[in-house]
Amino acid sequence: MTLLVVLAILVVLVGWGATVAISGKRRFARAGEIVPGVASKAPASWAGAHSPEARLHRRLRDAVAAASANAALETGGLTDARAAIEVQALAIDDVLVVTSALAQPARGESLAKAEPAVEALEAVVTALVATTVAGTLAEVDRGLAEVGERVGLLAAARAELEAETGGPGSP
Repeated sequence: MTLLVVLAILVVLVGWGATVAISGKRRFARAGEIVPGVASKAPASWAGAHSPEARLHRRLRDAVAAASANAALETGGLTDARAAIEVQALAIDDVLVVTSALAQPARGESLAKAEPAVEALEAVVTALVATTVAGTLAEVDRGLAEVGERVGLLAAARAELEAETGGPGSP
């Protein structure tokens, strides 16, 4: 009888431990996503790393989370603006992933281009959230256009860097 009780307790403890481990792993994986539900190409180590790429990655994640957290953005034309922010954030994140694989001189140049894009995206999110209070979309549209332009420049730089380094998309 005692053996059955000990065995039952052991089974419960193992089950509880497995549940905690699985939920922790899922939570850690979600912490690396820029857009909730969309897998990021960024390494899992970026969740707590101190490299410039990892910090910019987390800033992107936090900016998208701030836009998503505002319930007022679920109505009207603001859903399109929020979706555009998510697309731009994913594109910038892809540049950061490619940048992290470069040699130091090229990495610095690429980061110098990526950081203003992250800052611009953060400014657009701020404007978008402020729009729900102020009621004007003009500032958000200007900000989205700026982010789109910067991401276009980053995409061109990324294609150039990939061609030089033999990364994905190079001939």
